[in-house]
Amino acid sequence: MERRAQAAESLVARSSGQVALDHAIKAADLYMRAASEAASKSEATRLRQKCQQLITLAERLKASRTGASPVQPPSLLQQTARLHGNYFPQWTTAPVDSDFRLPPGEIPFVDDAVLSLSPRQAATFDGWKRPRELYAGEEKLDTESFMDSGDGCDLVQDLTTDCSVVASLCAAMQILTGRNSVLASILYPFDRARGIPKFSASGKEDLDIDAIWKRIKTAHDLEDVVVTLGTGRISAEEEDVLGLIGEHDYAVMALDEVGSTGRLLVKNPWCNGPVWKGATATPLPALQMIGDHTSPESGGPSRRGQPSAGSFWMPLEDVVQHFESMYLNWNPARFAHRQDHHFTWKIPSATLSASLVRNPQYTFECPSGGVVWILVSRHFMDAELQIARTRTDSMAAASRQLGFMSILVFDNGGHKVQVSDGEVYRGPYVDSPQTLARLDTSPTKRYTIVLDQHEFPLPDYTLTLSLFSQEPLKVKKATDALVHCKEITGTWSRRTAGGNAACPTYLLNPQFKLTLSHASPLSILLSTDNQDVHVHVDLVWAQGKRVAALKARDLVGSSGEYRRGCSVANIPQVDPGVYTVVCSTFEANQMAEFALRVGSMTAATLEPIPADAAGRLQTILPSFRLSEGEEVRRAPLSVSWLTRMSVTARSVAQPGSEPGSRSSSTLAIRLSVVHGWAPERTLVAISGDGEFQEPKAGLRTLEFDLEPGRILRQGMWLIVESMGTHNVAENIEIELHSDAPVHVGPWEPM
Repeated sequence: MERRAQAAESLVARSSGQVALDHAIKAADLYMRAASEAASKSEATRLRQKCQQLITLAERLKASRTGASPVQPPSLLQQTARLHGNYFPQWTTAPVDSDFRLPPGEIPFVDDAVLSLSPRQAATFDGWKRPRELYAGEEKLDTESFMDSGDGCDLVQDLTTDCSVVASLCAAMQILTGRNSVLASILYPFDRARGIPKFSASGKEDLDIDAIWKRIKTAHDLEDVVVTLGTGRISAEEEDVLGLIGEHDYAVMALDEVGSTGRLLVKNPWCNGPVWKGATATPLPALQMIGDHTSPESGGPSRRGQPSAGSFWMPLEDVVQHFESMYLNWNPARFAHRQDHHFTWKIPSATLSASLVRNPQYTFECPSGGVVWILVSRHFMDAELQIARTRTDSMAAASRQLGFMSILVFDNGGHKVQVSDGEVYRGPYVDSPQTLARLDTSPTKRYTIVLDQHEFPLPDYTLTLSLFSQEPLKVKKATDALVHCKEITGTWSRRTAGGNAACPTYLLNPQFKLTLSHASPLSILLSTDNQDVHVHVDLVWAQGKRVAALKARDLVGSSGEYRRGCSVANIPQVDPGVYTVVCSTFEANQMAEFALRVGSMTAATLEPIPADAAGRLQTILPSFRLSEGEEVRRAPLSVSWLTRMSVTARSVAQPGSEPGSRSSSTLAIRLSVVHGWAPERTLVAISGDGEFQEPKAGLRTLEFDLEPGRILRQGMWLIVESMGTHNVAENIEIELHSDAPVHVGPWEPM
């Protein structure tokens, strides 16, 4: 293959004009095919580089012929035009009749692309043939009759293994031209004035079947929509009783009405496949023809000449009950204006996957308002073929392995969106490579389109965003409302997952020092790689120091209720200063990675605050269990010089106890540090604002000073108080964090 590429490449230098361009294109194609067959990765890389050089050369040759400036790097569409070793050139303009005429003395076009076949297909494959070769024995081929589908559709799924392709071709055969149609609204009830769903007084998440039927029927009669149907998972017993195949696509050949009942002429693309056996099934008589839109009972003459294959009439109600999906393929020619935007999407890291901040986002404005249709098309990738080939289930299961995507639309002034709250449109998450949204827009409003995904398996994709409208739209990439952004990552680990502000271990949470030089609005996004974890972020006036307990007077702003996967705090105005940002999960000991993103209108700095007791001496006292009836015990404290310290306590398993043997306990304790003796005892520090707390989650005092002189005069005591019943397999462990060594004397009862 490489020799053929080199031969084609050598002809470029000996040619000029269109001939040289043709040789360059052929050489590039051959190099790409050679790369796909290369024995090693390095060899494939070398051949792809040669292909790239030939593409660049072809661009220059094309530009020199048209007088346009050469395009140095290949465009996005040129890169994605290479698929499975073949080249699929983009359409820059619609072809004209002369493109399909054969000048005298020339041979017909030959496409030398290699199209792989399955073993079953290869066993019966005779070769690629032109229509004239199929009718070689006839003196003259009537091309108009040959291309006319008026005799009906006898296409069936046999060696062509993809039911969705065959069903779509069957349905599309009925509609060759298009005029006008509208896409039915599918969510009811709906408040059109506000652009949001309504509360249903009757309690029905329902479809207005009559409205949908009328819209689709009208469009289909106008030959403006192609309709196919898809089943979901169906058991073998249901398949036998109903005559339907699970996870299979069907074509809709016609729609009609008998009285007030709508019916669809449905075709199973399988060769000799089963047909609908439902209680309301209407058998299709032998004389009924595929293209005859009259009812079977009419007995009228056929308008088309081929008998139906695998077709059956089915009432609309049965279609809604037994089919999972209806696919509507609309005619784009009904719109006066169309815009296409091609882009690459690098799938975000897991820590940002719960938010929309890394998703493709575009803003658009329709000056006079009206209906705008939004189509997103995901380009096929070579790597997807490998995923499909390694499937162990049905084609539908393979499609699900390629992930799901959806369109979201926000009415937010056209700025970038961080979380999926407040959208005016949310489309279904589909596993197909295309998804469509229909939006009724208001004049001069700027909307933001966001593409979202679930479970995309590849690291990056190329896509096309197409917008259809009756007047020109203003479209551009969406930008952040706040121009400065800082990002930092962190972890909730066994030592840092402190839980919400009501937990005594709240201070253990990851915390960050935020410095703001000028007053500015702030947007603080917290996103985690574990979307089952509920998260929350607080901005606290704490001078960049670690926050041990959250007080309402110190709270500058927060993200509100704990949200699954990600949360955002939007604060309209924050004064210049140094603040502390606390990132927490709802429950303690929930572990996950996270990303913190701060947006502002002025430059800000963001840096981690050292962990609690970082750089301090850690002293763990021997664990103990309070005896029955013992409610208070104390131990003396002493130091050699001024020292700052905090005390924590938690319950631990008793040595020798079996894992899981810790039964429930009602024990609650309180820590305190005091000077002197009652009644003149002075409180220095206390845990839990004086409340008794369960030791399982841990409890802690705030930091306090130990002064040697005062200790000598008044003494200092660490006191443990308890209430409730004890667990025989559970001990209490005390831990000190101090700047210098602290001596703890023996425990004694009080």
